Amino acid sequence: MYPILKVSLITTVKNEENSIITFLLSIANQTVQPNEIIIVDGLSTDRTASLIKGFGKLQIKLIQEKSNIAHGRNIAISNTIHDIIAVTDGGCSLKEDWLENIIKPFSEGVDVVVGNYTYKVNSFFDACLYSIHGLFKDGKDLNAFVISSRSLAFNKKVWEEIGGYPEWLDFSEDMYFHNRIQERNFKITFAHDAVVEWRMPVNLKGLFKQFFHYMEGDGMAGMHTRRHILRFSSYVGSVFLLGLSMKISLYFLVPLIVGAISYLIPPFLKFSRLGMYRLWGKALVAIPLVLAFIDVAKMAGYLSGLTKRMKGLKLKA
Repeated sequence: MYPILKVSLITTVKNEENSIITFLLSIANQTVQPNEIIIVDGLSTDRTASLIKGFGKLQIKLIQEKSNIAHGRNIAISNTIHDIIAVTDGGCSLKEDWLENIIKPFSEGVDVVVGNYTYKVNSFFDACLYSIHGLFKDGKDLNAFVISSRSLAFNKKVWEEIGGYPEWLDFSEDMYFHNRIQERNFKITFAHDAVVEWRMPVNLKGLFKQFFHYMEGDGMAGMHTRRHILRFSSYVGSVFLLGLSMKISLYFLVPLIVGAISYLIPPFLKFSRLGMYRLWGKALVAIPLVLAFIDVAKMAGYLSGLTKRMKGLKLKA
């Protein structure tokens, strides 16, 4: 028999009128209900706030304040009255046993519980993004999993010791926060069955914007430097080999082709697991193109973030 655990559920929203009701219903349908719900609305310009206020199935404390995601989360957590904090994102949908599964390990004395998340595949475009995106891992190994605050719970002391989410970052703030958690000796466990469903952008414009901002945050925070150097080096090397093949010998295409195949095998394997066999012809063309498109967005965003970081360092100096 597990002890009774009291939990505060927090999230931030902005201009989520198309998805907020689905999100709130997924909270209302939880097998275990949160003891309090705090939502910080970053001054939405649509009907998000009014829809939250009119949702009668839940007792929600709504705070409306101009904020980025990090500041909004910090505001919400600072207003909680319980020690266990469950964090998710607006625009998501929680599996009905998400909260029950993500808080259960706290009865065993852990400090942080990393929840799982998956991606709704409703179209061919969704299938390509699911196949390409490195966030969606198989198995139950936390070391191979990318932590996200769309599915996370922790003792409030963790947030206090780290100093909260980094409000100076508009994007990748959760990655920075998670890295600080992993650098310390907190007891962390993975709740594989605590699942949140997440929907990525539905068009190329939204996709570019999302990955640009993710990597801009990386650049500003100085995170994942080796990964970004490898990406830039790979594309510069590919252009170099292509030039050599045109001027000297086609044999220079061999390492380029081998590298491209190695890069594409993982997303193609993930696509094959979706069972969309009739769409394989389209996938062979679309996945490489979308992958390159995303890489361009990542490189542009990272360079923008580095530029902002350097300007900030100069101002501090």
